[in-house]
Amino acid sequence: MTPRESVHVAYGRGGFDWSTFTSPAGAIWGVGAQLTQPVFHGGALMARRRQYQANYEAAVSQYKLTVISAFRSVADTLVSLEEDAHTLAETRRAAEAARALEQDSESRFRLGSLPLFAVLSAREQYQTATVQDARARAARLADSAALFDAMGEPPNPIAARAQRRARWALGRR
Repeated sequence: MTPRESVHVAYGRGGFDWSTFTSPAGAIWGVGAQLTQPVFHGGALMARRRQYQANYEAAVSQYKLTVISAFRSVADTLVSLEEDAHTLAETRRAAEAARALEQDSESRFRLGSLPLFAVLSAREQYQTATVQDARARAARLADSAALFDAMGEPPNPIAARAQRRARWALGRR
């Protein structure tokens, strides 16, 4: 074994000696360690960069999904409100027609040209139409509330000011 080989073996086995460390063989090992260290570190940096990019892309996708979901919710609620408007108009017309029929039936009953069961039947139709009208108004109000919910909470300057003051007070302590 040559002296140079023995130096490599001794240094490779973990033997530490200042003379070996400062010799040309020690310098070669030091350069080798310096060359390989950034490569391994660079691989970690690239992996970390890919991880951050993937996290960013996932956050962007989640944001887009949230925005699309919000728009879909608002659009669905607007369609429901339009349908409610049509239903409400129809139930109001039906209630008005039933009211007119009830009044006409009562007038005819007083004149003796219509039996009592016809008047009672007309009243029942009017009450049913009135209940349907009330249900249509309730559905319209519920969908209006759903629209406000889907559109989100409007900014409240008083609450925002109070939150800033609270954060400032916590920061001072």
